[in-house]
This record gives sequence, structure tokens and C-alpha cells, in this order.
Amino acid sequence: MDATTQKTIEKVIAQIASLEQEVAKKKEMVNSLCEMEGEQPRFHDVARNSSTSALTFRSDQFYGKPVATSVKEILEQRHSRNLGAISLDELFKTMKEGGFVFENKDEKIAKRNLAITLSMNPAFKRIPSGHIGLTGWYPNLPKKDKEPGPNVKKLAKKLLERSEARKISKGKEKSHEEV
Repeated sequence: MDATTQKTIEKVIAQIASLEQEVAKKKEMVNSLCEMEGEQPRFHDVARNSSTSALTFRSDQFYGKPVATSVKEILEQRHSRNLGAISLDELFKTMKEGGFVFENKDEKIAKRNLAITLSMNPAFKRIPSGHIGLTGWYPNLPKKDKEPGPNVKKLAKKLLERSEARKISKGKEKSHEEV
């Protein structure tokens, strides 16, 4: 298959996924209206389709993009489908399938590098299950102090004072030796 046909197919698949999302939303609306009227929902496949259908990305969607941009796109699409945080393995797989090129060819090392990169970026948060989400999803987390705590400040001050005291005492020793 030539590249033009492949791109066309991928665009149409993306359009289909978008349309399926719209249909799922409409089905949910109908079900909600039925529930409000005390009737049985008409569409029983809605919850299954809207939350567990596979995310679709073009095969070149993440090619040439930075790690943070690619991860953010994936997480935002998951959030729009109410899927939440993602495991490192699933994230790595999604990025590769979307054309992201990892610097290291060894999968274990590439995954480790991805985990380290995300842990250093405040936009991402690793939750207790080990999954990765966007920090903005968790507004009730305590904020990290940008300033060092009082104990760190006291320790730094003591070390500085000791260092200056040593310089002064060495200076006195040299002046006694010169006499």
C-alpha cells in the first residue's frame, strides 16, 4: 500500500473514532432521559463503548514531538473518555505505536528513561498504583515547597559560619607564622 492511501485510511479511521464518540454521547443522553422518565435504558452498550474502546492515534502522531507533548496528548484523550491515569507499559506502547522514536533501542532502558523524564516534570504525577496522570487531575494534593524548610536553612547557615570561621582561623595562623 502506498503512503498516500495509508494516510487517507488513518484519517478516515480517526474520523470514525470521533463519530463513534459522538454517537456514544448521544446514546448516553437518551439513556439518561429514559432513566429520568423511569424507563429502562435503550442502549446497553454505551458504557462499554465509551470507556473501554481503544484509543486511536495516527501512526505518526508522536513522531518528532517532545516526550511531554506526546504524553500530555495521550493523557488528555484518556481523560476525555474517563479512563484516567495510564501504566508506564501502556504509555510506552501507545507512544511507540504513535510513531514516537525513543533514543535508546533497548526497551527496558527506554521505559526507565521515560519514567525518569516524567518524574522530573511537574505536569505529571505518579499515583500510588504506579500509573501516571496529569497533576491537574489531582487538585487536592499538597503543594511542594519551593523554598527549603527551616531545618535546611539552619544547616546551611551553620555550614557557612563554620567555613568562614575556618578561613579566619587559618588567616590568623598564617599571620603568626610570618612573625
